[in-house]
Amino acid sequence: MNYKKNFLLTTPLKIGFKKPLKKNFYLLGEWCNLISLNNNLIFKVQRHHWTNFKKLKRDSVFIEKTYEKFLDNIYKELNKLHKKKKNKNYWRIIIGPWLSFYITTMYERWETLRIFFENNNKKFEIISNNKDNKCLINFNTIDFLTKAQSDHLWNHENYLRIIKFKYQNKVFETKYKFSEGQKRKIYKKLKTRSFFSKIFYLIDYFLSLIALKYNNLILESFYFSKLDLIYLHLKLRLIPSFYKKTFSDLKFLNFNKLDKNKRLLICQKI
Repeated sequence: MNYKKNFLLTTPLKIGFKKPLKKNFYLLGEWCNLISLNNNLIFKVQRHHWTNFKKLKRDSVFIEKTYEKFLDNIYKELNKLHKKKKNKNYWRIIIGPWLSFYITTMYERWETLRIFFENNNKKFEIISNNKDNKCLINFNTIDFLTKAQSDHLWNHENYLRIIKFKYQNKVFETKYKFSEGQKRKIYKKLKTRSFFSKIFYLIDYFLSLIALKYNNLILESFYFSKLDLIYLHLKLRLIPSFYKKTFSDLKFLNFNKLDKNKRLLICQKI
């Protein structure tokens, strides 16, 4: 039997398919319709499971209970890791938004695949992860949320992780060349028009690198005015810095060099 006639697209990655395309494309969701495919080749587009309001309501209750269960375990481990004795609400403020987004996102991906394979008793060809998994590294909650919403490679890799764990016998992988989009760069073009704004960003960039090394408390992306935030840093005897884009590039982050017992990262823009 020729299994290659059924191809599962998880995300709209730009793939270099060889023509003619002798495949029936199954789209995991409407988001895959961003790919320019001949409509005659699209065999099925799965409807999103949360268009069912009853299921949405039922899953919301389940996610909320799961969130509390995970938080109850995680905050105890975080106290051990950081040698603290903080209560559950303390850690809820710090990691709660990320944990909520993470559980919701991963559960939605899990359910999407579960329903798809329950409704399609076939074997599917999928794109293999022929790249490293650095794209799965998230720098803070806003980075995680941005990737979950718009990073096709990140989403495909997460779908693939679930498939390999649960549905390995229902797929086979094939390597394809695809475009990941513009890669992260160390020096990004400043979009600000003002010359003084560019100078400010450069000064803050270097101050942020120094602050990461010497500050005991890191305040990142708070919605304070710049003057208030500078005053807060000085009051706490910290090097004033705003960490503009500092956490957005892996090359600037080496967590192994940070003293885990002295540093507390507070990310308000999450």
